[in-house]
Amino acid sequence: MALQVWYKGLGGGGWAAVHPKGYFVKYVHHHYIQLVLDIGIWGLIAFLVAVGVPVMQALRFRTKESRFCLPLAAVFLVHLGFDIDFAFPLAAGLFLFLIGMIQDSSKANDTKRITKVG
Repeated sequence: MALQVWYKGLGGGGWAAVHPKGYFVKYVHHHYIQLVLDIGIWGLIAFLVAVGVPVMQALRFRTKESRFCLPLAAVFLVHLGFDIDFAFPLAAGLFLFLIGMIQDSSKANDTKRITKVG
């Protein structure tokens, strides 16, 4: 089904609307496929960029915060392949908090580099 609508998706809740009758499951239980089904490949790309940029910055500028938050964020990203973590507001908020901590720590480190040069 994802291959049929990969470019534009089915819209929010599209999986629940077109799911075969007789066995109802609200989510696919695979976040990445759920993104493609709901909003298409462009939504998946946007998600991966939004998460990938802070992670790449954290790998480039190692800080105490990023050493703590990166493994936790990695567990989330791997687990998203098996479950629907973001359907639970607490899990989604925790993940966004981790990404925010990673982003903030890499920006703070970048600011220190700029002040040392100037």
